[in-house]
Amino acid sequence: MGEDAIPSIEIVLGLAVVVLGARTVALFQAAIHVPEVHARLLAALESQDPRLPRLVRSLGFQSPYAEIAGSLIRVASSGADAETLRSRTQIARSAARRRMQRGQALDLVALALAVGIAAFASEGLPTGTVFWALGGALVTVLVLTLLARARLYSSMDASLARLAESLSQRPSAPPPPPPSQPALCPTCGQQLPPERR
Repeated sequence: MGEDAIPSIEIVLGLAVVVLGARTVALFQAAIHVPEVHARLLAALESQDPRLPRLVRSLGFQSPYAEIAGSLIRVASSGADAETLRSRTQIARSAARRRMQRGQALDLVALALAVGIAAFASEGLPTGTVFWALGGALVTVLVLTLLARARLYSSMDASLARLAESLSQRPSAPPPPPPSQPALCPTCGQQLPPERR
């Protein structure tokens, strides 16, 4: 068991380091791209680009910020008042915070598992330098993941606050024109033709 268990544990640790490392890189990239995504959404909003919903969807695959910001943009575009927009902003920021907390909880569970495996291995398994190097790399990657997630949340929260401020300062859409009613002649009360109104 000793000879077979060590390489399989090392293989699992190596795969975990690669997978979690890729996730950490993706989190850092998402955090770095939040200002860019924010700028693209604001530019599309300011130019009243009709493709804005499609842009939000396409950017949502790259950045979690786009999905949350898109919900605020939809609320503002529907002609919501300032209080509704403020309420929805708080909801969006809370949703971002919950996402970050769920991710951090999973990262902490993975970190506890990694420490538990290391403690078990030091007591009962003959381990080599490769095992300990991979274990150290795994713990390092998990700590970096926690930092990346915190940076992403910080960037998203600041951008959501700026977006809400920008949306609240936009002029509201003019009210729709009243339904057209026939114009009446002030003298006789008959309906006037459209060209004489």
